[in-house]
Amino acid sequence: MAQAIAQEIQAQVTPEESSRLKRVRNVLPAAREEYLLGRYNLWKENDASLAIAITHFEHAIQLQPDYPDAYASLSLAWTNRLPLDTPNQRRLWP
Repeated sequence: MAQAIAQEIQAQVTPEESSRLKRVRNVLPAAREEYLLGRYNLWKENDASLAIAITHFEHAIQLQPDYPDAYASLSLAWTNRLPLDTPNQRRLWP
């Protein structure tokens, strides 16, 4: 898909980039399931559900340590657990 977009907009793609675009990332089904359960709980946006989401993302990472989506969502879940009135919040968002 990314390669088709690059061709359509006539982007200059190096051979190394072309090779990287052709690679398919395999995700273990169990890690994907944990990730999806985490995403489901993440969007409930209450502290209990965020704690559950964090557990699912951590399990996904344990099952597949090279799963970037799980790491990204884990960081989002931890960020969402910060109370909005936390003094340190100002350092995170100017």
